Amino acid sequence: MKMFALARFGAQPFLESAQIDIDGLERGDRVILKTPRGTELARLETQPDPVPEGTHLPFIGAVLRRATSEDLARQRSLDFEARIRSHRACLARIEHHKLNMRLVYVEHLLGHERVYFYFTAPNRVDFRELVKDLAKVERTRIELRQIGEREAARLVGDYQACGQQLCCKSFLRELPPVPMSMARLQRQTLDPGKLSGQCGKLKCCMRYENEVYLELRAKVPERGSVVLVDGQKAEVVGIDVYNQRLTVDTDTGARRSVEAGTTEVLPGESRQQVRRNRRRDDDDPDDLGGPKGSGGGATPSGGTGSSEGSQDSARGAGGACESSWNRTAEGASGGLLSRLLRLRLARETAKVVGAREAAGGEGCGGCAGCDCGHASARQPRSLEDFYRALFPAWVAT
Repeated sequence: MKMFALARFGAQPFLESAQIDIDGLERGDRVILKTPRGTELARLETQPDPVPEGTHLPFIGAVLRRATSEDLARQRSLDFEARIRSHRACLARIEHHKLNMRLVYVEHLLGHERVYFYFTAPNRVDFRELVKDLAKVERTRIELRQIGEREAARLVGDYQACGQQLCCKSFLRELPPVPMSMARLQRQTLDPGKLSGQCGKLKCCMRYENEVYLELRAKVPERGSVVLVDGQKAEVVGIDVYNQRLTVDTDTGARRSVEAGTTEVLPGESRQQVRRNRRRDDDDPDDLGGPKGSGGGATPSGGTGSSEGSQDSARGAGGACESSWNRTAEGASGGLLSRLLRLRLARETAKVVGAREAAGGEGCGGCAGCDCGHASARQPRSLEDFYRALFPAWVAT
């Protein structure tokens, strides 16, 4: 009965199925394997199992025999002395031909059928003359293979910052590219020094959890979507894929953090409508500093709302001053004055009222030309005068 097992061989290293016709082999044994490349030393990574009937397995080769101590000693000699000698000879010939390439690794097969030279280069290299020179030195078939940075790390790399052997060297068979979008989706730092492996590319381990993040990402809406939160429309301004939470701005201007599962996406709504509703609330003259009807907010008359006396004085003695300021503000900003400017307007009106009370009712001290009859200052009549009165230090600069 035919047996098979997974065997690891070569410098890359390859992991393929090998046919076994020898009894007594176990996992971890060193064997001599015949592959399309030649005769190589391999290690069995799995326990030999019988081939199921009616199943065709793509065997990479067949196990010839169990490796002896002489085979192991010869392979060590090829991996050290012979490899270093061939590496130096190749570097000398590269410098002689002035080739723009970097030699990474030299691999000798146990049967000496071929010698592989792995190199990296920014562009395609014409190495025909180099192959001829190396064939005279090695007296066997020469193969030069241009590889990428990931394959180079697989050949010469050892251990990563996690304390484990490089994934590409231990078990990864394919090395697909890792885009930066994976790092953004997983909210990793975008510092290349922390995300890059020994090859200088993004670490392959970032791909392991990418499918989970894609599933979680599909459960949260896009930024800018309109959702329904506790009966209120809100715009999604931030998402947390891992914790499944959303940061939303409601149409009342409040910013909240809610769970993605408690919201409902409104596909027919647009975020422009939510922003218009938010601006309409900000421009409401009845809501300058707090909830309507509360003592903490500014009153429609422009007072601070701190006490009943100040409100009455704002409605009475300072009514003309307040009306002139409001008319100028509405004309200057077109009715879209922000909450901050309206609060500043309320404070300035309170100062005007206080100045008039301090002067014994003879003038407010800051709004000449209005109905109060004071003639020492001038009333703001334009947008420039309005902002100059509100922010004198800023206008002066």
